[in-house]
Amino acid sequence: MAPVPTVWDTVARLHESTDEADVVQLLSQVASQLSADAACFIGSVRVSASRRAQRLIAACDPAWASDYLFRQRFEHDPWLLHARRGTDPVLGSAIPADSVDQQDTVAAAHAAGLRSTWVIPAISSVGEDRIGVLYLASGVVGRLEQDPLLAFRMKVVGRSLAMELHEWLHVQMRRDLLAESRLTEAEIDLLRHEEQGHGSKAIAIALNTEAKTVDCRFQRIIAKLRVASRREAWRIAKVHGLI
Repeated sequence: MAPVPTVWDTVARLHESTDEADVVQLLSQVASQLSADAACFIGSVRVSASRRAQRLIAACDPAWASDYLFRQRFEHDPWLLHARRGTDPVLGSAIPADSVDQQDTVAAAHAAGLRSTWVIPAISSVGEDRIGVLYLASGVVGRLEQDPLLAFRMKVVGRSLAMELHEWLHVQMRRDLLAESRLTEAEIDLLRHEEQGHGSKAIAIALNTEAKTVDCRFQRIIAKLRVASRREAWRIAKVHGLI
C-alpha cells in the first residue's frame, strides 16, 4: 500500500506543477488536511496608479470566484485589505467589515461556503505592489475556531502554502505578461537602465546609438505595456520579476 502523502508532501508538489487544474487539486488536498473544505488564493498586482490585476486559484464554489472577479469584489474585500496591511494569519471573523460594500462581500463569501475562514497573507519582496492572500474555509460556522492547535498549523503550514501559491502564480503572471506584451530581451535591458536612473543620453552612449533612438524604443515599450511613462514600465517589469 502506498504511503499517505503528508501535508508537506502536497505543498512540495506545487513546485512540480505547471497546470492550474493540478494546482487547484493540490490546494484542495491541503485544505482538507487542514480541516478546511474550501480554499482560494488571490494574487493582486498593481499595474498602474489606479489599476490592479487579479488572479484567483479557486478550490471552492466556482460561481463565487466568477462573481468575485466580475463584481470586482476585491475592491471591497476586508480580508484582502488585511493582507495589504499585515502578515499574520487571522480568522476572517476577527477582521471588521467597515462599509456596506465590505459587509456584502463577506456575506457573499459566507453564502458560498466560506463561513469559518482563516485569512493567510503571503509576503512579497516588492511590498504592496504584489500581494497575495490564502483563504482556508469551512462551510460550518465556527468549525475552524474550535481546534486550539489549528492556529499554530495555519502559521506554519498555511503560511508555507500561501508563499508557494504566491510564487507559482507570480511565475504564471510573468509568463502572461511576456506573452501579451512580447517584450524583447533588448527592451528588458533598456528597463534595467531605467532602474539605474540612466537618462537617454547615457543609455545611448552605452548602446552606441542616439538618444532619440533610445526614446523611440522606450515609447514602444510604453505602448506594449500600456502605461503612461518609462518609469511605470520599469515598475511593471520589476513587479513581475523581469528585472
